[in-house]
Amino acid sequence: MSIMRHLLPVLASFAALVVACSDGSSADSAMDADPETATDAPAFDGPVDTEADVDAGADASRDARLDDARFEVGDAGDSDASDTRDASDAAGASPFPLVDPPPGFSGLTSSPPLTLTGATSKTLSRISITNPSGPCIVLHGGADVVLDHVALGPCKGDGVSIDGHAARMIVRDSYIHDTTGNGISGYQASDVTVTGSFFARVSSGGYFQECTGVLFEKSSVLDVQGPMPRGQLVQFNAVTGANNAVRCNVMENRPGESNPEDGINMFVSAGTASSPIVVEGNRIQGGGPSTSGGGILLGDGGKTSAYQISRFNVLIDPGQYGTAVAGGSHMTLEGNTLFARKQPFTNVGIYVWDQYASSCTDVTVKNNVVDWTNKDGAKNPWWNPGNCGAVTETADDFKATVDPSIVAALPAPCR
Repeated sequence: MSIMRHLLPVLASFAALVVACSDGSSADSAMDADPETATDAPAFDGPVDTEADVDAGADASRDARLDDARFEVGDAGDSDASDTRDASDAAGASPFPLVDPPPGFSGLTSSPPLTLTGATSKTLSRISITNPSGPCIVLHGGADVVLDHVALGPCKGDGVSIDGHAARMIVRDSYIHDTTGNGISGYQASDVTVTGSFFARVSSGGYFQECTGVLFEKSSVLDVQGPMPRGQLVQFNAVTGANNAVRCNVMENRPGESNPEDGINMFVSAGTASSPIVVEGNRIQGGGPSTSGGGILLGDGGKTSAYQISRFNVLIDPGQYGTAVAGGSHMTLEGNTLFARKQPFTNVGIYVWDQYASSCTDVTVKNNVVDWTNKDGAKNPWWNPGNCGAVTETADDFKATVDPSIVAALPAPCR
């Protein structure tokens, strides 16, 4: 990782010259890519930091949500992809600025920190937990556990830690805040759903390593604290298989209150041809001052990264880049709306650059709308040095004028 970061300035300088001669982009755009930061996207790795019967309808509810996330390659999603929406969006109001604490979490029953080992068919509901010594809730193994309308924090460590091959875990309508670890961490777990929850001042909203079937949706994340390699709304690390999605979330990072890296990061993760990892309908407002982080990064780590889609996301001032591909195969950037004003760390709206010698292939960039101003005050919407093969680039508007207030509108896949 450190070797790659040292090589990036040299490689990007050379790549900018190549793209000026052979790519469809203009020479000015290629040179504007700023070789020191254009694709300085770090590799994120490392281990996870370490009662009533379940509702009869919990599994059915989760299956219905997963159905929303099961999109075929090339499917743009329908405007009625989900029946559930945030109350402010349903009323036509902007979710920004995020309100912390969210309403409805006062007067909950206080509980000590909980560790459940091998628990099955349990619901924990309407409780409040703080823990100055460790995670607030640990779910070790077990299956079919629901955390419903719980308030967790402050916690030393994660708000919720899920490991031990736990299966079918649901966190819904919960408030997790002021953790020194992640809001939710999953390690070697399957079928984990996070929905309708609010995270504030956590290292990352969700971090999932070696998991399958992860759905993180319809949640809000305020002022992630990092530090790098954390600092995301969500990061997948070696997440594989079908039915993985990050969709219809809202993230706000306020200057001086947050320390974000990438908004959403897909590291050495792979979906399938019929069920790619879908990152869609997310709205991110605010990023920086990291000169390596940005909006949504696919294919990080190269290697086994495959079958990932970033589409219909709205990113306003998310950092040094908007959405990008850093390696891997079968990557799609589609229908995203990207805006950045001039800031000391802003660089490029979209880039496609194999940073990992990963035999990067089958990349599609289409129907994106980009209004991106770099740190020098120049428009810099797009950069492709040509080392991901023949990138399919069609119908993108790289000369758009974007009104940043568009972030208030609910993206079509989330309606």
